[in-house]
Amino acid sequence: MDRVKVLLAGDLSRRWSLAQIAAEIGASAVYLTQLFQKVEALPLYRYHLRLRLARALDMIPEYDDLTTLANDLGFSSHSHFTAVFKQTYRCSPTAFKASALAR
Repeated sequence: MDRVKVLLAGDLSRRWSLAQIAAEIGASAVYLTQLFQKVEALPLYRYHLRLRLARALDMIPEYDDLTTLANDLGFSSHSHFTAVFKQTYRCSPTAFKASALAR
């Protein structure tokens, strides 16, 4: 699982498919999915999403254009990024940026 984590963290902008991750580490997709769920207690996709959102928290103050940030972190669109960010952190990226800059 450590190899998977390093792989995903190494390029947060890349939209990895399960097949690509499995091929990269030399395991079957089914085995990888089951083992990751068992060890980390969350699906691989959700883990990768959380990594990208955590990185967004650090990067938001540096970006004037949040669409560019969304693209740089591998989200399909600004609206997808905003929806997932809001669902996870209970505020929009714009509101988070405003509060971060106010500090």
